[in-house]
Amino acid sequence: MCGIPFLEFPYPSSSSLITYAGTLDFRAHILVSVGSCITSITSLSLFFQYNSYSNIDPARLSAQVLSGVGFLGAGAILKTSNGIRGLTTAAGIWATACIGIAVGYGYYILAISAWLFVMITLYILKNIDKMIFKKKQTIFNIKTDNIEIISSIYEMFQRSQISVKNIEINSDTNNIKINLLTVHDRR
Repeated sequence: MCGIPFLEFPYPSSSSLITYAGTLDFRAHILVSVGSCITSITSLSLFFQYNSYSNIDPARLSAQVLSGVGFLGAGAILKTSNGIRGLTTAAGIWATACIGIAVGYGYYILAISAWLFVMITLYILKNIDKMIFKKKQTIFNIKTDNIEIISSIYEMFQRSQISVKNIEINSDTNNIKINLLTVHDRR
């Protein structure tokens, strides 16, 4: 249930001239959800098994899951010279953990409601976001052995009404790697 919103989308292969940065890994979200669920079930089992011997708080393990997932989400956020990426992925990881905890504690209606809300947020609100924020940023990674290609690519972007906001050039012995941050209208 928690991996569906985060299915991996196919990107061009790394052998193509232009590649796109980033992927969404749905397996990580499923693992976070299952781990959170197992932790919640374990917390409840320990509480019912040992509540006559000790005053155990069944929420302690789940609280530790959310702390750990916070670090996992922080690893999904990337700050580059072109901006910040991965905030939605990090929030999705955290929401997935919360849904797993709800399932583990037996709050199935809450978990399904939260899952539906996550789906609405990721798919329906994404379209509203595209209508409100009409500009989109894209990073193009180009490998070439000819530096002169930059001017022709730049002119092609200008003819297509695509603004180039940042150009980063890295070279090694065999290839030149060009990273272009572009801003354009969503089409």
